[in-house]
Amino acid sequence: MTQDNGAFRTVSRIFAILRLLSKKSHGLSFTEMMNEFADIPKSSMHNLLKQMASHGYVYYNDATKLYSIGGGMIELASSIVHHFTVKPLARPYIEDLGTKTGEDIYLGIVSGDELVYIDKVKGTHPIRYDIPVGTRRQFYCTSMGKLYLASMKDDELNAYFQKKQLVRMTERTMTDPAQIREHLKAVRTYGLSISYEENMDGIVGIAAPVLDQSGKMAAGVVISIPTDRAGEQRLDFLANHVKETAEKITNRMGGQPWNRGHGMETAALDWKHLIARM
Repeated sequence: MTQDNGAFRTVSRIFAILRLLSKKSHGLSFTEMMNEFADIPKSSMHNLLKQMASHGYVYYNDATKLYSIGGGMIELASSIVHHFTVKPLARPYIEDLGTKTGEDIYLGIVSGDELVYIDKVKGTHPIRYDIPVGTRRQFYCTSMGKLYLASMKDDELNAYFQKKQLVRMTERTMTDPAQIREHLKAVRTYGLSISYEENMDGIVGIAAPVLDQSGKMAAGVVISIPTDRAGEQRLDFLANHVKETAEKITNRMGGQPWNRGHGMETAALDWKHLIARM
């Protein structure tokens, strides 16, 4: 058997295991798994399940001795669903936002511990920075990412900071968890986030959240502009429009507004609270 055939067989087995577990919400024991896959040697099954569990695609309960679909697989499935439901619904709204502002508009979703841009509308200004669809970004130093952090519960935020290495991307990047937590208070208050040269020098990102029916953040709408166009009046104009656009998409999806979904009221914009280290 060639190496390619062996790899193909391994991949086929992984998908077969995931399909089986997706139909068994209560989970399956190792013996039950072997009964379903008599052609897989026990040692191979052990290795497959161990590797899948290490990536979060399979969960093993030590108490019940049962295997079930893991959080990583659920998260992946959720990202795929959001990609194919949020994107077509949001497209006319981000196109309208691009027409009104002339700036680059991006639609992003959460994928694992990063965000990924799944759609964009190119701006009309001659000076702009083009970010390809599919680009991944960190949470802590981007406007949309900070929105997602602001929507997290305390235990989720604690877990994020414990496992994430906060690398300084620019001189303005916040790498102190305490400072980021304090900054997130303003993000929660305004339902809006700004990354002012925190991820890239010379670039400002302004983001507003799209929420689903449960009040969770399903996506984010982002406007990206160079710092040369980031005066206070321009920021006011863009922020109001990006927030309005995100709210329209939220309503189109039947989602909850930010204040109701997060138990807080939005306030009049005060840029010194939203721009880190200004």
